Amino acid sequence: MSNFYDNLNISGSLNVDFTDSLTYVNNTLLGSPFGFQYIPAFGSFFDIEFSGDSMITQYQDSDVTIYEGVSNGNAELVGLGSVFPLSIAGTRYEINSGDYSGSTFINAGILADQTALGGVLSRIMSMRGNFIDNVSGNRSYMGYELGVGTAPYYNIAEKTNNAGESIRLQLYESATGFIIDNEISDNTASVLRVEDNNGDAKLEIFNDSIFLGTLPTSSSGLTSGSIFTQTAAQLGGTGNTKVLCIV
Repeated sequence: MSNFYDNLNISGSLNVDFTDSLTYVNNTLLGSPFGFQYIPAFGSFFDIEFSGDSMITQYQDSDVTIYEGVSNGNAELVGLGSVFPLSIAGTRYEINSGDYSGSTFINAGILADQTALGGVLSRIMSMRGNFIDNVSGNRSYMGYELGVGTAPYYNIAEKTNNAGESIRLQLYESATGFIIDNEISDNTASVLRVEDNNGDAKLEIFNDSIFLGTLPTSSSGLTSGSIFTQTAAQLGGTGNTKVLCIV
């Protein structure tokens, strides 16, 4: 690993106390877990293992291990045999105990070159959690990315469930506004929910329908442009079919 400082001058005293739980690591062959990824082509999750040059500060106790520093090496999709270059500068957390032992959290700048796997060279600012529920065995991940990848610039908040189905809130340099898309197989799944100050849904969008909440049944007290509903009979016709009205 190259030296970041050709010359290092310290004026005064320097006191460094490395306890049993805090260590400084400068290792050219550091290996550690790096979360997991769902690969649609194989219909399965694959663990990611990192190995390579690292200069980090490591804190560890019975509940969590924290890595903070810089690493440059390779990431492998374990069991698939696929390897791609990976560089990271930031903080990574590994959960060591409890029902979510084995879960990882990353808050870092990442350079990942997956062109050998048919992917792209991605420059990412990432906040991401990989969750393993050791009671149910379910896996999921969710997080936020800002970077350059498959589009010129992108900004994505994403959640992927145990079945590998994702929902994303996206911004792209090439698009005007927000895009929400999903791969959830359940047609009754809620994609977007807007609540009032009582926690009740005022607008909820499902894969197969739109719910507008409990609408007023008259225009009394409503401001211009507000929506209310009345039956066809109330509007001078016949029947109980509800009709949307605008003040």
